[in-house]
Amino acid sequence: TAEGGVAARDQLARRLAADTGALLVHSSDDERVIAGQGTVALEILEEAPDLDLLFVPVGGGGLLAGCCLAAGLAVRPPRVIGVEPREARRYAVSLAAGNPVELPASRTVADGLRGQRPGEITFPVIRARVDELIAVGDDEVLHAMELLHRAGLPAEPSGSVALAGALRRGFHGRTAVVVSGGNSPSALAAMGVGAGRGAAATADQAPPFPAPPVSVLS
Repeated sequence: TAEGGVAARDQLARRLAADTGALLVHSSDDERVIAGQGTVALEILEEAPDLDLLFVPVGGGGLLAGCCLAAGLAVRPPRVIGVEPREARRYAVSLAAGNPVELPASRTVADGLRGQRPGEITFPVIRARVDELIAVGDDEVLHAMELLHRAGLPAEPSGSVALAGALRRGFHGRTAVVVSGGNSPSALAAMGVGAGRGAAATADQAPPFPAPPVSVLS
């Protein structure tokens, strides 16, 4: 068991892999993961080749890096906008510093995006390729999650961050929002997310489900 946050977990995983010869596949900072997650953007562009804006949530950075690389292959690349929780702006801080910066552990409802340090592989890709990075607060994330639930897209807070960013920045032209995660309503309720906002349901109202990965908005 690793104590001390995500950075400590990653260090422990690397040490165990080195000691045992196991293959370490990082959840974001791995070329194979980046390539796989980048297919999200490829599928979006197949459906909407005239896309203007692509909003992508930013946690470890694998999804954003992959989408940036994939979008760059388009004849008419869309503008790729990464969206971070305001309390976990590791990429914005690191880009401003010019190198990966480790932040203190943070608290945000978007718990799946609250890592402390950008990846060694993802950081240079994002630095070179992303068009914008914006930050959103917890209230904006919960509002976006509620809107997605009303639309039948049962996303968790981390999966709602990109829509929160699109709502903050505004929709200009043809816009796609990546909805990247969907824990069950009972899991969200157990975390105290959605209480009083109509976003979380009881366990017997809906089974666990994956959130649809993409919503394309005209």
